[in-house]
Amino acid sequence: MVCSRNSALAIVLLTAVGIGCSYLPGKGGDFTSVSDKFSVAFPGGPSDVETKSEVPKFAVTGTTYSKMFDNRSDNYRSYEVQALGLVATDGKETKDILKIGLNGWDDEPGTVVKDITVNGQTGIDSIRTVEIGPAKMSFREIVFWSPNAKKLYLIQIAATKKENLTAKEAEDFVRSFKITG
Repeated sequence: MVCSRNSALAIVLLTAVGIGCSYLPGKGGDFTSVSDKFSVAFPGGPSDVETKSEVPKFAVTGTTYSKMFDNRSDNYRSYEVQALGLVATDGKETKDILKIGLNGWDDEPGTVVKDITVNGQTGIDSIRTVEIGPAKMSFREIVFWSPNAKKLYLIQIAATKKENLTAKEAEDFVRSFKITG
């Protein structure tokens, strides 16, 4: 089969447009932080991810990347990655460093904690529900440690419906997390 030069050019352009469209807002693709050395696939794609810098008491640097869905509804969900720079970790066991990220919630009654491995990175995964009066919110926190980057990564999912913590959308988010440095 012989293609004309224009036909070949049209095929190349259509392919390029198709590849480019996969990175448009609302489409797939990973969110990447070069400075915090990770990537993750937020639900709905990498657009509209909010970034805030805050340093908790136990860290020297801290940045939060987040995205919310169905705000003010009974199907509210939020997805978040916190990248926290730690320095006083020499001589500490990895499990002890990971528990820093859970901030004591691992000892609360009703909290379920288990080991997890995602993309070769081992961490801990916890789920808990908090009730204050009529309000009820469930949380899933997965903590990973990168000794090379000296960063603690806290992946958090909050939802009004507990089943959303382990739904496909949440599992895809958690399973997409990669430490890149």
